[in-house]
Amino acid sequence: KNALGLYPIAGRMNHSCSPNMGYGFDGWTIRMYTTRDIQPGEELTGCYSDVVYHGSREFRQAFLQGKFHFRCQCRAICYSSNLDIVKVSDERRSRLKFLTMMLGNRSERIREDPTHFDLDIILECIEILVTEGIDHNMGAMYQFAYETAHKVNAIDAIQEYRLDFMCISLLEVSKGSNH
Repeated sequence: KNALGLYPIAGRMNHSCSPNMGYGFDGWTIRMYTTRDIQPGEELTGCYSDVVYHGSREFRQAFLQGKFHFRCQCRAICYSSNLDIVKVSDERRSRLKFLTMMLGNRSERIREDPTHFDLDIILECIEILVTEGIDHNMGAMYQFAYETAHKVNAIDAIQEYRLDFMCISLLEVSKGSNH
């Protein structure tokens, strides 16, 4: 089911490949929140599509041009003329794509071996999301980590990494207290 909504304030936010704001929906209410400290006069930015998480700068710019009709020049990485920085960022995002694909196949591996737990992969994804500044939707990753750990009864991992606390806290901020 697809739904459309008109959000005149949220719709004014410019895109960044490393946004400083995230958003979530609580029913039809949009909840916007910052993902880091915002400096006075700094522009509030969001991410127009999750597709940009896994793509190189070249891919992101082509995608955004085709879908939204603009060439991204965000300060995150698209604006940079330092090709070494761009290359490292592109490699991290490529690694994130690979890791999330591995996690996508997790249910099959868990069925084969119920003790299998991908905490190391999940934590590496979290590290890349933070490093790349695309952690505005981190609640979903912590929720996935918590659910996976709970499924395989990895209580020690849940306690050590405080996955339950992080999952609930981040989802509450992004989706509301009733989520």
